[in-house]
Amino acid sequence: MASSEGNSGGNSGLIPQAHGGALLPGGVPGHRGGTGRPRSKIRELSALEYERRIPLLGDIADDEAERASDRIRAVDILGRHGGLHAKGLDRDMVVVLLAQLAEVVKAEAPEASDRIFDTWRRVVREHLQAD
Repeated sequence: MASSEGNSGGNSGLIPQAHGGALLPGGVPGHRGGTGRPRSKIRELSALEYERRIPLLGDIADDEAERASDRIRAVDILGRHGGLHAKGLDRDMVVVLLAQLAEVVKAEAPEASDRIFDTWRRVVREHLQAD
């Protein structure tokens, strides 16, 4: 086994380890290495089940009979797991969902809707000024 202890301090190409041994950079020449840790069966099955249910999220997001909050959540989950949060959501979808959210707020809390929308406008304005 290779050890860094017998080295004269010259550049032997070994990478010293805390336990006193050393490793060759890139591993042992001629050894291809293993495949790594096998994927957990539970994790593998979970990923397959998630992929199978993605169309259900799309159905919820598109169904006008669903509550606006459920539709927004479905779009959020699809975007987050699809990597779209970094790129931004489709502007048209955001406009439609925000309009539906406004309808829900007016129907569920009419006495607070003006205050909520004034606060929302301020938040959006501040966000746009920050960019």
